[in-house]
Amino acid sequence: MPLPKGKKPGQHRDWGLLPIVMVCGLASFVYYGIVSQKPGHPNATQMKPFSILGESKWCDVCQLWKPDRTHHCRVCGACVLKMDHHCPWVNGCVGISNYRFYVQFLCYVTLLGTWIFTTSLAAFIQFNGLSTFDGIALSILIIGGIITFILGAFTMSHLWLILKNQTTIENSQFQKWKREKLSGNTRLIPMFTESGKNVFDRGYRQNWLEVMGSNRLLWFLPLMSKQGTDGVHFGHSSQTLKEYQDEDGSRRIKAQMSAK
Repeated sequence: MPLPKGKKPGQHRDWGLLPIVMVCGLASFVYYGIVSQKPGHPNATQMKPFSILGESKWCDVCQLWKPDRTHHCRVCGACVLKMDHHCPWVNGCVGISNYRFYVQFLCYVTLLGTWIFTTSLAAFIQFNGLSTFDGIALSILIIGGIITFILGAFTMSHLWLILKNQTTIENSQFQKWKREKLSGNTRLIPMFTESGKNVFDRGYRQNWLEVMGSNRLLWFLPLMSKQGTDGVHFGHSSQTLKEYQDEDGSRRIKAQMSAK
């Protein structure tokens, strides 16, 4: 961080370069984990998998069965297990195998931006920044603020999705369904009941452990950790699943009767 105008070393706030270097190192390491780790793809030789949501789906492009929560990425041209989204910043998909690294990366960068913003703001106030800060110092303060508030909100949204056991794609489908429901469309969408319950939602704790693993020491360290799912079989709420299956069965019966 550049010194404020007219200030000598030792007269300004200690910026704490060590935490910045440490967080940058962790962010770089975990970013490598995102781009080097494949997002997770279905086994092309597997037989038709069991689906708790009803009938298993077949991908005509990849010519394979898609397990529950698997989506086909048009950009990558491949099916991804528990696909969250296609991310241009990592030049690939974020799925079951690298989503944990992705969340860690967001947390590291948000932490870095928050540290830079708060320390810069403290120095700005202490040294009457408008008269002592040069252009570079002001730019760093502004960029730190942008990272803190914009990327911070994005990071919080992903942490919330983990606690709700939803991916970005699933949440987008759910939000679209809620809007359509207001206009009278109450169609059943995969994994959600007509009352809006998520079949795979087992509570905050279990949802978190499914993604971040059971080892608390590895939750925010860029190291491999055993997750609570393999991307094919998922834990679920038995009560919500029964409600979903009853609604699905009722709709199938109505569809058959209307087709006659």
